[in-house]
Amino acid sequence: MAQQRAGVLRNYLRTHASCDTCDSACGQEARRRRCNGEHRGRRATPPAGRSRGVPSGCGGSGAAAVLRLLSDALRRIACVAAPCIRPAAAGNAARVGSEIVSMWGGLCADEEGCVVRLDKVSRRAAMPTAAQRPVRGSLFLEPLEPRVLLSADLVATINAISPPAQVVPGDRVTFSILVTNQGDQPAVGTMDIHLYASADTALDKTPGSGDTPVAALAQQAVKLGPGLSRAYSATLLVPSDAPVGDYFVLADIDPGHTIAGDDPSNNVAATNAPISVAHRFGTFAGRTGVRLALTDGDGSAVTFALSGAGFGELVPNGGQFDVVLSGTDAASALAIAVKGGDGGFALGAIRGAQGTEALRSLSAKAVDLVGEGIDLGGFVGTLAVRDLLNGADVLAGGTPLQRSSIIAREIGDGTTIEIGSALSSLSAARVGQADIFAPTIASIATRGDKTLGIAGDFAADVTVSGEGVAAGKPALGKVSLGGMFRDGLILVNGAVGSVKVAAIATDVPGLYFGISATAAKSVAASNPAFTWAPSGGADQSLGDFHVIVAAQPGAWPLKDAAWDLDSPGAKQMVAWQDLQGQSLQGLAQSGEVQLSVNPWKTSLARVEKIVSAQGGALFAQLPAMGLYWAKVAPGQEAAFINAVAGAVTTASPNLLTTPQDLTIPTNWSAVDSAVIPGLGDMGTGNIVLEAAGEPMAVS
Repeated sequence: MAQQRAGVLRNYLRTHASCDTCDSACGQEARRRRCNGEHRGRRATPPAGRSRGVPSGCGGSGAAAVLRLLSDALRRIACVAAPCIRPAAAGNAARVGSEIVSMWGGLCADEEGCVVRLDKVSRRAAMPTAAQRPVRGSLFLEPLEPRVLLSADLVATINAISPPAQVVPGDRVTFSILVTNQGDQPAVGTMDIHLYASADTALDKTPGSGDTPVAALAQQAVKLGPGLSRAYSATLLVPSDAPVGDYFVLADIDPGHTIAGDDPSNNVAATNAPISVAHRFGTFAGRTGVRLALTDGDGSAVTFALSGAGFGELVPNGGQFDVVLSGTDAASALAIAVKGGDGGFALGAIRGAQGTEALRSLSAKAVDLVGEGIDLGGFVGTLAVRDLLNGADVLAGGTPLQRSSIIAREIGDGTTIEIGSALSSLSAARVGQADIFAPTIASIATRGDKTLGIAGDFAADVTVSGEGVAAGKPALGKVSLGGMFRDGLILVNGAVGSVKVAAIATDVPGLYFGISATAAKSVAASNPAFTWAPSGGADQSLGDFHVIVAAQPGAWPLKDAAWDLDSPGAKQMVAWQDLQGQSLQGLAQSGEVQLSVNPWKTSLARVEKIVSAQGGALFAQLPAMGLYWAKVAPGQEAAFINAVAGAVTTASPNLLTTPQDLTIPTNWSAVDSAVIPGLGDMGTGNIVLEAAGEPMAVS
């Protein structure tokens, strides 16, 4: 087929060659005469670069073709593009499309990629004999080696414009993408540019690979000659779900392959260094006032902000997030805002990294604390949250001369609030069975929430130490409960200003509940909710305390029931009563130990830690009285008592500060000195231990 086609082309050249001078077709005799013989003896080949149409059938496939004489000189000329439609028929073709071939003088090419040359011209050249294929002695089919296609070739570099040392979700980072045409032909058209975040510099678009699209430029104009460049700019918003880590940003130029001839194998560029993503806010890494914006699973947009010194960081913790503060002080302010979604956000804890962090204010009115709660070693001024649930605590430092306030919707069961500063106000819709410790409290209020159907009930045990109270001022200024007062005990080392309660529960089992104060007549006797119980009587001797407990004015519900010595409550009460001003016991029986600690100086949370560390487990407690009962392994009672006592020193700031002698009552038959050797001489420092069980007579 190739020989047949070459012969057709050779004959066509001989009979249809143009005249060099008049550029007319002189292949026919009549036309030769018309040019008056002026061109006799001259070459019948057209000048280099001229083309002639070839009739149908000359190309070997029956289709019309175009024949172009590439050169009439015997020398190698510049590489030119030879069209190739059927690469199998042309030795110089590597693939479908235009191919670049080296052309020699006298070579011609048709549309199907067949390259031929005139015999007269070729005999004057030193052509590669292996490549020559004679065709009827005058034309040769010349297969040539494959050559690279002349085309555009786009490459790129990408750099972040003044990026911060650390970026956070919600930040906007601008990148410059410099696109260069390193090809031999102009690049003209439009293209897209896609940006990806990747852990490495290689782009992997496979789903699940981790390479994430983060920004895109669509239909960007391209008009670049060979060697020319253009810069494109793209700004990406760090997504709210971006995990913490280091990421390269990759630019994929012309992903749709819209630029003709562009080589897609070199269209991806990566930043020289990774971008560090952190879940931080505040002041860090040379940045100030940084906000962190996230979106939770229900679509709530949550923004974290910290003014003043230090920074905060959002840290995963068991399916929740904690806020960990570093370097904050009493002038720092933390704000957490929530918009959209369900209108709320849950945090496990807000805690300090070094144990000395403080806050002037913490505003998080739409945030629930559902884990460890707030644990800061420094002072916290104003604290506003939505709910404290699942035993979430509020633990903070400070001094009695500093003032704090706490506002919440619901303070749930099991919560401990313990602060070193004076509490100006404690306000909530409801307060469950919580423990609250403060030097002084100016106001306690429950207001309820009609919208949510929350009654303003109060059931917490409150201990007010009276430390730092001004002369003539009450340690507890005002109690105003919008709901029912039930199952709570408020102990005040000092005076109480006023009490107003909507209702008092009459169905609470156990010992008693109410308000106790060391200053007589702290509350006006005319208050209809309470009446004072006299102190010092044979039936109501409670040391220095005055107890206010009444379902009805003037009534004393404990007299006939709780003081029955056969009742469990009476046994506990007698035991506690006997401790006032007398030797304290450390006893155990049947795998149970009773601990008695100073209620002004410690909390349930701390006692739990001490007991748990020694292998015990609390099963009952009266934190306001300082009484706790722990279960231990049978036979290990004495070892447990010794271990707990040895864990406490006289320097411990939150327990009793005066060492007590422990004695064994001779009339408690369940325990004697043989069971707890040396107990009578043991100085426990500042914790005292007492047995649970039958009423005890102190020896």
